[in-house]
Amino acid sequence: MKKKLAILIAACVVAVSTATAFLIIGNQTYLRLTRSPRSQTPEAAETAEEGRRWFESHHAEQLTFVTDDGLTLAAQLIRNPNASSQRNWLVILLHGYGSSADDMWQYASYYTDLGCSVLVPDSRGHGDSEGDAVGMGWTERKDLLSWIHIGSQQLKKTAPPSVLLHGVSMGAATICAAGDTLPKQVKGIVCDSAYSCVGTIFSARLKSSLQLPTFPFLQAAELASVCKGGCANEDFTQHLSGLTVPILFLHGSDDDMISPSESYRLAHAANNARVYLLYGVGHAAGLSSAPDTYRAVLDDFLYQNVSRDLLPEEPPLHINWY
Repeated sequence: MKKKLAILIAACVVAVSTATAFLIIGNQTYLRLTRSPRSQTPEAAETAEEGRRWFESHHAEQLTFVTDDGLTLAAQLIRNPNASSQRNWLVILLHGYGSSADDMWQYASYYTDLGCSVLVPDSRGHGDSEGDAVGMGWTERKDLLSWIHIGSQQLKKTAPPSVLLHGVSMGAATICAAGDTLPKQVKGIVCDSAYSCVGTIFSARLKSSLQLPTFPFLQAAELASVCKGGCANEDFTQHLSGLTVPILFLHGSDDDMISPSESYRLAHAANNARVYLLYGVGHAAGLSSAPDTYRAVLDDFLYQNVSRDLLPEEPPLHINWY
């Protein structure tokens, strides 16, 4: 009897110790995966500086608001001085993890050339926005709704502007996570290199950034996320089924961080979605690696599916959608 009791106690000690170690590993992994990426490589800093000069040359205004959890978030707004109640478009551009609003200047340039006003936020924990942790799209979905409201109030004529959302990587995932809560004034969506759940990007970052195996670190981080009220297992496809606005999913065929199958999965869940695979392109590199193709796909999508007043004339190239 004493021997059995000793074995039982030993087993309980081992189980508790293992569970404690698992939780500690999970918590540390989760903190590393969601840590604000404030440092930049020299190349990234140079790109950001180029973007900063571009926004300054276009007289970008600085906007801020305070979130429900007390963070001050920042964005840059470029107004179209010729906007009217008949043609008033606001494009909101959302960057990816480790990037910033300044890095989105080439996207902003495309849309300002079309005569759109552009709002480019720094996501929480990035750029000029406060925050030490990143929600990988789930927490940021509420920030997006606030920016839509703020941008609309800034540009309101006789009626609020029509809104187009364009996100890259984490920015694209943010749009998908917000899907069923987006206001009716959102008329079109572009998602570049999106993923369908936080666990997917956790797995990718474990390999690319932390050089750790998926097991057991992913499972431990997901458990820590649940304990902290996070959503590592939240499936963003669930939030797309109620959307009827046209959505374009762009993805590089050579994306070694997020599989192109993620975009197809998200598109399948939506009601009015198209996918275009950019051959030979890596993660979130479409506009930089294949700019002519990227812009041609956007031109065709916007003209044929969103609104013909976005482009002055019908694009010469018609896209064969996948």
